[in-house]
Amino acid sequence: MKNKSIFAIAIAGMMVVSMFAFVQPLVLSADQPLFKMTLVAPGSANLLRRQWGLIIANSFQSVGIDARVVFLGWGSVFDRILTPPPENIGKTWDEGGWDALFIGWTPGAPSTPFSGTFQIYYSKNLPPNANYFLWNNATSDRYIEEFMTKGYTPEGIEAFKNWQMVQYQDVPASQIFFSQAVFTADSVLNFHGYEWIFDNIGPTPQFLTGRNEVVLATTGELLDLCPPLSNSWYDTEVFNAIFDSLYYLDSNYEFQPALALDHPTVSADGRTYTYQLRPGVYFHDGIEVTADDVVFSFLAYLNPQSGSQQSAYEAGYIGEDITFKWLNGTSTRLVIDLENGVGYYPAPEDVSNPRKATIEAVDKYTVKITIADFGGLGKPAATFHPEGDGVAILPKHVLEAVPFEEWKEHPFNKGTGTYVANGQTFSGPMGCGPYKFVSYDPVRAIVTLEKFDNYWNKANLESQGLYQVQKFYVRYIVEKDAAIAALKNGEVHILDQNYQLARDYQAGNLNFATNYILRGSGIQQLGYNMRHPVFGTGTATPLGKQDPSRAAEAARYVRLAFDYLIPRKLIIDNLLSGFAEPASVHVNPLSPYYNTACVPRDYNPEKAKEYLAMAGYQVGAAGGQVTVGASYLVNEPIVFTGQFIIDPVAAVEEGGIVALLEMSTDNATFTPVAQTITTTGGYYQLIYVPTSTGTYYFRVTLTGVGAKTAAASTATGPTFPYAGLTLAVEPQTTPSVKVTVTSVDDMLTTYKNQVASLNSQVASLSSIAYGSLALAIIALIVAAVLGMRKK
Repeated sequence: MKNKSIFAIAIAGMMVVSMFAFVQPLVLSADQPLFKMTLVAPGSANLLRRQWGLIIANSFQSVGIDARVVFLGWGSVFDRILTPPPENIGKTWDEGGWDALFIGWTPGAPSTPFSGTFQIYYSKNLPPNANYFLWNNATSDRYIEEFMTKGYTPEGIEAFKNWQMVQYQDVPASQIFFSQAVFTADSVLNFHGYEWIFDNIGPTPQFLTGRNEVVLATTGELLDLCPPLSNSWYDTEVFNAIFDSLYYLDSNYEFQPALALDHPTVSADGRTYTYQLRPGVYFHDGIEVTADDVVFSFLAYLNPQSGSQQSAYEAGYIGEDITFKWLNGTSTRLVIDLENGVGYYPAPEDVSNPRKATIEAVDKYTVKITIADFGGLGKPAATFHPEGDGVAILPKHVLEAVPFEEWKEHPFNKGTGTYVANGQTFSGPMGCGPYKFVSYDPVRAIVTLEKFDNYWNKANLESQGLYQVQKFYVRYIVEKDAAIAALKNGEVHILDQNYQLARDYQAGNLNFATNYILRGSGIQQLGYNMRHPVFGTGTATPLGKQDPSRAAEAARYVRLAFDYLIPRKLIIDNLLSGFAEPASVHVNPLSPYYNTACVPRDYNPEKAKEYLAMAGYQVGAAGGQVTVGASYLVNEPIVFTGQFIIDPVAAVEEGGIVALLEMSTDNATFTPVAQTITTTGGYYQLIYVPTSTGTYYFRVTLTGVGAKTAAASTATGPTFPYAGLTLAVEPQTTPSVKVTVTSVDDMLTTYKNQVASLNSQVASLSSIAYGSLALAIIALIVAAVLGMRKK
C-alpha cells in the first residue's frame, strides 16, 4: 500500500511538471568554440573603448573564438592586472587574473622614446611595474639593452628600430591606433604652446592665461596622489602641478633645468652624474628643498616597499644594490629583488646584488649618482639623463616618519584625512611645484589646487605674463555629454582628450570652444597575458599539445591571428571620425626613430584563420543558433532569439544584416514568415504569431544582405528575393527546431485523458484520498490554463 501511494504521488507530480514543460527553452548550440577568452575594458574612463572592445570581440567570435568583453573599474583593473598580488601574477581570468586588456598609454616625449619602451617591455619590469603582459623575449631584451647603453647614436637608433620589428612580429599586444586627439578648451584660455604637453604629459596650469580659476574635466577616477605609487593618467592630472623634478619638458619637447641649476656633469666612463641644485626652493610647508630630499625621492621610487610602480624602471637605470649617503654622514642600503618584487631596506649585510650603485648628498645643494651597468653588456645606461633622473621630488621631512608599507593609505597619497608638517595641517600630497593641494571632495569628485606664492620660478613666470591661474580644479565627470554641457555653461574650462571628442568636433557641437588637434596623443592597445596557456605559452593549443617544443610558436600564431582580426580602419572611421592613425608598434609616429617598415596589419579574417590553422585549430564557418520554446498556444507570439557569427566590419558598414524566419510543416519546404535586421554583433530577435494548431518547424536564415543595401533596393517583407542582391557577408541558416502549437481546449482534453489514465492505475486501491487527489489535479490544471488564457 505504501509503495502504491508513492507511485501515485510521483505520477501526479510528473503531470504537474509536464503541464509547464512548454515554457522550457530548446537551445541548439553553435559549433564548439576554438577556445574562450575574456577581454577587459576599463569601464568608466574611455567610453568609446567599450565600443571598439565589443567590435573586436565580435571579430574574434567570427572565426570561432568564444570572446567576451567585461567592463571593470580602474581599481579592479589594477588589482587583477596592473598591480596584482604576487600570487596572482600570470593567472588567467577564470583563475582571478586576466586574459586580455584594452588600455591606453600616454605617449611620452617624442624626442626620448627609449625610456617608455624599456619601462613597458623589458622582461624584468614585472608587475607592479609596467610589463603587465609578462613578455619575456630574449631578442627583445637584447635590443633594449643595446639601445639603452648606446643611447641616441646611430647604433642605438638602429637597435631601437630592430626592437620595433621584434615587437611587431611577436605581438605581445595588438596596437590599435595612435590618437589624433581633439583637445577642447574655453576660448579665452591660452596654453602658450603647451597644449600637447598639458594633455599628454600632464597639466601645466602655470603656463595658462586668460582665467584666474580653471576647471579641468576628466573621465577617470582618482587612485593615488603620491607619484611613485601611480601609473595612472587620471592621477597625473592632479599631481603633475604639485611636484617639480630636476628637469621639465618645454613646449619644444626639450628638457630644461628646473630644481637643478643645469644639466649634470657626467664622468668619462658614463657612470657618475653630478647635479647642482637650485637654492631657495621650498616645499609647500615652507621647508627648503635640499640634497637629502633628492636622495630620499630616489629611494622612494626604487623601493618596492613603498608600493612604487617605478621601482624596476629606476633600478634598471641605477642598480639593484644601492647605497644612500645622507647629509648627516650616515648611509643606508636598499637591495631589490626584481623577480619577486621585493625590497630590503635597510638591507642586512648578508643580502646583496652585483648591480651596485650610490646616491649621495654631497652637500646641501649637490647630489652625486653613480649607476651600475645596464643589462648584460657591461655598460651603464647612456640615457639616464634625462630619462632616468626625472623623479618627482618628495619631502623627506614628511614621509621619512611614515613606514613605507603605510604610504598607500596615508593622507599624503589618498587626499583624505590629515597630517601635520612644519606646524601646519595638510590633507593630501605636498611638493615644491607651482600649485599646492587644498582638498579632495570624493562626493563631488573634485580636487582643488591653489597657486603656491613661494614657488621658486614665480617671478620669472610672472614677468612673462604667465602664472595667472590662482586656483586649478580637476573635476571627474564620467559622461561625455555632461562634460560638454559643463564646458558650454562655464562650469568647466578644459576637457580631457579621453572624452573622445572627434565626432562632436566634426558635427560642429564644439564650435563654441577652441579645439586643438593633437597628433600622436597616446596609443590604444589590446595587451595579452603572455602566460595564458593558449596565446601566451601555447601549451593548450593543438600544436603545443602535439609538440611541446613548438608551443611558443603556436601561441605566436594565435596572437598574429588576433592582430589580423582587429578592424583598425573601421574603428578609426566609425568611432573616431578619422582622428587617429592605425598603429603597428608602441612607438609614437611623431618620433624621428619610428620604424616605418612596421606597417599596421589590415583587417583580414582569412589570414587570421590561416594562422589559427597553423596553431592546429580546425577553423570552419561558425553556425548560428536559435533559442525558442518547445510548445506554444495558438494566437500567442513565439519569440526566436539567437546570434549569427558575422564579419563585424561588414555589419557595421551596413548597419546590420537582414535575417528571415522560415516555417515548414514537413521540415523540407520552408516559407519566410518574418524578417529582422541583426545587430552589428549578429544578434537577432524574430516574432511570429501562429494562427492554427499543429506541429511546425522553424529556422532562421541570414540572407547576407546588408540593411543599407536592402534599403537602397526598396527591399521589403520576408518574401522579397534577397538572393538577387549584393551580399555583405556569407549567408547562413540555423538548424530547424520543432515547435508544437496547441489550443487551450486541446490542452484540457490531453490533461483530462492523463488524469483518467492515472485514476485507472490507482482504482484498485479504492481509496477516497486518491479520488480527491485526481480531482485536485484536474482543478489545478484548469486553474493554470485559465490563468494562462488571461495573460
